[in-house]
Amino acid sequence: MTTPDITRTAAAVRSFEFDLSTRAADDGDAIPVVVSTDAVVDVADGPEVLVHSPDAVDLRRAPLPIIATHAGGQVNVGIVDGLAIQGGQLRGLARFGSRPEAAGYRADVLNRIIRSVSVGYARIKAHVRADGVLGTTRWMPSNAALIAEAADVAAGFFRELAD
Repeated sequence: MTTPDITRTAAAVRSFEFDLSTRAADDGDAIPVVVSTDAVVDVADGPEVLVHSPDAVDLRRAPLPIIATHAGGQVNVGIVDGLAIQGGQLRGLARFGSRPEAAGYRADVLNRIIRSVSVGYARIKAHVRADGVLGTTRWMPSNAALIAEAADVAAGFFRELAD
């Protein structure tokens, strides 16, 4: 089989124009969520506290994907953006996708069926405190997982609203 010769004389240039005025960016679709707090929680290697300060939390991966569980290999069903550290908490706004699966999760969150989230993160810097608690002083959140029972009971949807 013969391959035809191709001669390229100039780089191809493509222009794109995006009309963002039609983009659905209505905050009415956003659901408030506390992704994590500075509470001491039990993790696989013992009690741990994630420090919540601008110097401690590396938000380079923001917005965070929302995944159905902590199991690997999932496609996200939404994102958490507008992340901010406030009063020992990492807060944001959850937006779910338009796929049927994502819409189902969103409906369950709105109906208060799914209430808890668990932050997936990479521990960057930590030390064991005198009380035996691992103090994680530098960490990077990577996702927010929808779960039934959170180790951090203060993390979840609508946490600033009265239950």
